[in-house]
Amino acid sequence: MEIRSIAVDLARVRGRSSAATGTWSPDGASPFGPGIVRAGPIEVRVDSVALGSGVRHDLVLRCPEGPGCREVALDRVRLQLRSRPSRVLEHGWQSWSSVSRRDVDRVAPTRRIAPTWVRSIYHAAPELAGRAVVGDQFLLASDGCGPRGTEGGIAGFLDGRRHLSSVVASRRGVVALALLDGISLAPGEEWALDPLWLAEGDPGPLYSEYLDHWAVVADARASGPSPLGWGSWYHYFWKVAPADVRANLAVAGRHGFELFQLDDGYQRAVGDWLDPNPRFAPRHVPELAAEISGAGMQPGIWTAPFLASPKSKLARDHPEWLAGRKPMSGASGTHSTRSCRAMWNPRAWKGWALTLDTTHPGLLDHLRHTFAALVADGWTYHKIDFCYAAAVRATRAGDGRVTRAQALRAGLDAVRDGIGDASVLVGCGMPLGQAVGVVDIMRVSADTAPSWRPGPVRLPGYPDLAPSAIAALQASVLRAPMHRRLWVNDPDCLLLREDHTRLSDDQRRILVAANIGTGAFTMVSDDLTTYGTAQWELLDRLRSLHPVADVPLDMAEPFATAPAITGGTGTRLEVDWAGGPPRPPDAGARGARPAPPPDEGRPASFLGGGRPGTGPWARWWGPAGPPDA
Repeated sequence: MEIRSIAVDLARVRGRSSAATGTWSPDGASPFGPGIVRAGPIEVRVDSVALGSGVRHDLVLRCPEGPGCREVALDRVRLQLRSRPSRVLEHGWQSWSSVSRRDVDRVAPTRRIAPTWVRSIYHAAPELAGRAVVGDQFLLASDGCGPRGTEGGIAGFLDGRRHLSSVVASRRGVVALALLDGISLAPGEEWALDPLWLAEGDPGPLYSEYLDHWAVVADARASGPSPLGWGSWYHYFWKVAPADVRANLAVAGRHGFELFQLDDGYQRAVGDWLDPNPRFAPRHVPELAAEISGAGMQPGIWTAPFLASPKSKLARDHPEWLAGRKPMSGASGTHSTRSCRAMWNPRAWKGWALTLDTTHPGLLDHLRHTFAALVADGWTYHKIDFCYAAAVRATRAGDGRVTRAQALRAGLDAVRDGIGDASVLVGCGMPLGQAVGVVDIMRVSADTAPSWRPGPVRLPGYPDLAPSAIAALQASVLRAPMHRRLWVNDPDCLLLREDHTRLSDDQRRILVAANIGTGAFTMVSDDLTTYGTAQWELLDRLRSLHPVADVPLDMAEPFATAPAITGGTGTRLEVDWAGGPPRPPDAGARGARPAPPPDEGRPASFLGGGRPGTGPWARWWGPAGPPDA
């Protein structure tokens, strides 16, 4: 891949927008000087240097000085690349976004029917939903050539602190977008984009290499803990009570758990994290932290720091901290007196949650104080959720000076300042590009559920992202190479219970194999008092395999039907979440070998479920070799 042309789109003014294109020559030839192209009123300097298997491109935008020059507001920069892939890894901007292998013309048109606020949850550029196949932050591509599609390339930004980014694929080619959200440049001012890395070759090795480069540039925190833990959400949900927590705490302490997390349901209102509801008020929350610590586990707590309920004390006392609503089609506009809605939850939250303005200094001070207070109460493991809210399109105090990415990063930095470096930070519902270097652990999937496929209540336009085991499984597998490169991957909770579930025994075995094969971060979220010998033996086995499984991972043949995840310790996961028609035993395709009977030929490290060719299946094995070796 290489840059063919550069275009700069100016922000909309009075309903109009303008764009100008400059042609980029790799040899740097330009009438404006070496490595400089002119796109309308903006000069773009391009510095390129070889980096590993590809080339790193650093672009700097400059508003020229001189007679007639004026301040300009920038919407986005479009980089047309020389590439025509046939299949790509669609990769959304945050934890829950779609992660799937798609032909470039499979644009999922039903997403266009989704409300604006729903599209804004899953995409950095929501206007592209249902109209293009997009990789936010990066795009892994296959051109369909070579054995099993092993020729292709990657286009990816190596940081996300400056701006959000998307890489769009179609039959016409690939365009990398730097989303600048109306920032203004005065004559003589410059703006540096996050560096872009382009490479061609086998998509599997390039995926890992790109993540290695990204981790270095963005100062990743990839050495965080990966404990065996328990969380309250998937059994008690928002109805959790202190008695439920204490009952599970007693069992977890007897079985050597290392982490114990109180999830959503303890607060009086979203946004009021130091004000518990009547079930927990006034003393239970700090008391629980002390009891968890006394039982030898790390106390964990859930918050959604960039949201506030309209009924919260925060929203009532500080309406100036709420972001305003903005039309989706424009990158700039007049401020709205209506607050920006980020999530609707009629059951747990009794309605809407609003977006907080993380460009407001007062809110940032409030976040630092709130999280320092939680740490003082004993909570040293913090799962922050719905973090995309800080970067949805909205009107903010910092409009024209900061991008949405910078607004989100300011909020994340305030949370990290509050909890300090010694505490653990877990991102969820989190735009990935802005979190590298701040979070220790990252949810890399949509929510799981005690059912294989989504239930009857589904998001309009996004049925594939509704809570389900298969949604969590697919994203966790396809994002496995991020583990121990950008952070510790969190594939969401394992649900091992045998009651209050629609998962079969075989489906649970598939999820266990995928859990250990994607980095072995293990959280369970069942009523531990119902566990029997089988569940405890399984958790003991997972813990024994953790040292060989918790390593940086690579993905062989990412566009194969059953991609393989491998670790440097000799581990291998093969998984096919979709299954397929039965294949004859001599089909010859890797991953299509029939599994041996349950009591034959399996070394101690084998975990798996299902049978290739008959439906969804997964197999993981350690250094002892494959189960049928």
